[in-house]
Amino acid sequence: MKKKSLLVAGMFSAVALLLIGCSGLGEAIEKALRMKPDYYKSVVAGGPLEQRYTGYGDSQIDAYEFSESGHNYKIWYPRALKNSNAAFPAVVMSNGSGIRFPAYEATFQHLASWGFVVIGDDVDSTATGQTVCLMVDKLRALNTQPGVFQNRIDFKRIGVSGHSQGAVGAANAITRSSNGRYFSSAYLASMTSPTVIENMKWDTWRYDTSQIKIPVFIVAGTGSSDSQSISPLASMQGVFDSLKGNGTTVLARRKDTEHGAMLVNADGYMAAWFRYTLLNDSRAAGVFVGANPELRTNTRNWQDVQIK
Repeated sequence: MKKKSLLVAGMFSAVALLLIGCSGLGEAIEKALRMKPDYYKSVVAGGPLEQRYTGYGDSQIDAYEFSESGHNYKIWYPRALKNSNAAFPAVVMSNGSGIRFPAYEATFQHLASWGFVVIGDDVDSTATGQTVCLMVDKLRALNTQPGVFQNRIDFKRIGVSGHSQGAVGAANAITRSSNGRYFSSAYLASMTSPTVIENMKWDTWRYDTSQIKIPVFIVAGTGSSDSQSISPLASMQGVFDSLKGNGTTVLARRKDTEHGAMLVNADGYMAAWFRYTLLNDSRAAGVFVGANPELRTNTRNWQDVQIK
């Protein structure tokens, strides 16, 4: 089983490197890498809180899918939202290259089970942040129109989550657009390094994380695809060091994890991060802050942990 997992991870890393320059492969890759609904059961946790948030939350969930201007959108949300007078926090998902929402919507479902409205789209080019901000516009419209989401989305508690190119898009959505003011928390996974962007002359991908003034959780894998190419530790350190005056900032690397596998292996702590930063979940906070945060002690799965 371990050999098979390593083989899959290696294949995923090779594919990820191809996708950086060949997004036309997106549909085939999406089909090959589509997450199973029970993906979380294969993730080995290294601490009780990682175990807790890798599993499902207490909320039963529903989904809403719609199309506009040639693109498809899908929203997972807690079923309790329908009969509630409260507004719920939301998380906007920024896709990696060629990995549109159908490939990883199981993570939407998982996050929604922890009390969030979660929206994604089928766009496979997200680096400028424009499509991320467009999803904020969709949520704003739904929040004002008659229907299940009317007055049910809390725009003081909006998170953004991005992987690879999607992490670049998340950063640029926060810093380049007026809609950036709605984001209260960010999760940046396996973020494409400035070196790759400069070498490939992808001018529209450039980002400046020093402009981010909200809590940020930065993660990547120690597998070769991240550590030697897409998101090396030096690049992560540069992002971490650039973030000042933004609240809690966390950097960590998942051991023995390749680029694409970060979507699965870090998902539990992603859920905990948004529970902590958007819902003030005191138990989830124990992953990141306090006298002995679990992320520091979970040496089975994580290394290079920095918290400020």
